Amino acid sequence: MSKASSDELLAVFAAIALRVRQRRPVVHQITNYVSATDCANITLAAGASPIMADELLEMQEVVPRIDALVLNTGTFCEGREKTMASAAALAGRHCKPAVLDPVGVGVSRLRRSAVDALLTADSVKVVRGNASEAAALLNRQHAMRGVDAEQPIASPRAAAERLAQQLARTVAITGAIDYLSDGRRGLEIANGHALLTSITGAGCMTTALVGACLAVEPDPLLAAAAALTTIGIAAELAAAQSAGPGSFHAALFDAVYSLSPDDYRTRGRVRLWGNWTCGSI
Repeated sequence: MSKASSDELLAVFAAIALRVRQRRPVVHQITNYVSATDCANITLAAGASPIMADELLEMQEVVPRIDALVLNTGTFCEGREKTMASAAALAGRHCKPAVLDPVGVGVSRLRRSAVDALLTADSVKVVRGNASEAAALLNRQHAMRGVDAEQPIASPRAAAERLAQQLARTVAITGAIDYLSDGRRGLEIANGHALLTSITGAGCMTTALVGACLAVEPDPLLAAAAALTTIGIAAELAAAQSAGPGSFHAALFDAVYSLSPDDYRTRGRVRLWGNWTCGSI
């Protein structure tokens, strides 16, 4: 069987983005209050429909009606922990895929314990985090001072592959270059712009887009890669017309909203590694 190419993969990403717009999936997001509005808006810009319910008593009614679930531990509390656990369990019961953003997992024992519990849920198909969060998941002695990436991983490609195998899930480690793996296949995405680090919630918005793509694409690695390529290309387009973080923030939503299949084909910078074949995409 022939090897898959990056051009073929970019065409798949464009098709996933188009399916999001056509199907308008409902993406339930239990996320942090710092970036909740931005996560809802980026979901709308991509063509999906957000619901931001975080009341425990609603989960029995909300989760069966959604298409995908986003779990984000950014502003953590006991009540949100219980809601996330309930939603993750219900999502598994109703065959709804989830993405977990383990924000600040190395900051406290409470967050680490909560993330460990969420990782027992069958619904969690993708884990997306920065280098520090990936290091904390790989090395339980690693501590973080905050929720931002503090230091690079020596070999993020190897770390993504090892963590994917350890968790038995697709893992996306985002940064200047994004590294994704499902333990067998992997890829690097070189799209993006430094201005993403100048606004609050860029990672959270990226995870929201992963949720939108997971809602229409059954392959978690393809869904996550499509989402990361989307926001990476959009960031480049937004930066080209921005004077700084404020105008970039607004332009980012417009760029996601306006992306065309041709943007993926001409601007996507993807490198494959691992066991990719035409049959695997």
